Amino acid sequence: MGEVRGNAGLMSLVRYVAVQVFGYGVDLSLFLLLFGLAGVGPVTANVVAKVGGGLFAFLSHRHFTFGVSEQRGQVRQALLYLVLWALNVPLSTALLGLLVLLEAPAVVAKVAADVMCVGLNYWISKNHIFVGSAERSDRPSGRLSQGR
Repeated sequence: MGEVRGNAGLMSLVRYVAVQVFGYGVDLSLFLLLFGLAGVGPVTANVVAKVGGGLFAFLSHRHFTFGVSEQRGQVRQALLYLVLWALNVPLSTALLGLLVLLEAPAVVAKVAADVMCVGLNYWISKNHIFVGSAERSDRPSGRLSQGR
């Protein structure tokens, strides 16, 4: 039983990282479009990019990472995820700003700041937002495991 639970936890972490990579693609693409092409400052571009990446990540984590398929609790989870996101934006932006002040290139600073936030975000998502749903199955959707 412990091995199954450990595998499920490992699989939720793997799915979390995969979603984060895709979500980061959305985030970084928006950042590069705004900062690199539109000439928006790095801090403003980062905040806007976080909105796009955050929307993608919430929907993907809810359905794919943690296998939540029922509607019950969706509003609560969305609100908690919004709080996490709202706390993450100033944290990652402050780290980005600090790294830029230390003369890191803006894109390098953004990547470094966001990587620093991933572990904390996973722990909070798993233990406080999508509580219990990660333990349902080692598969991406809770619906797949209901037939067992």
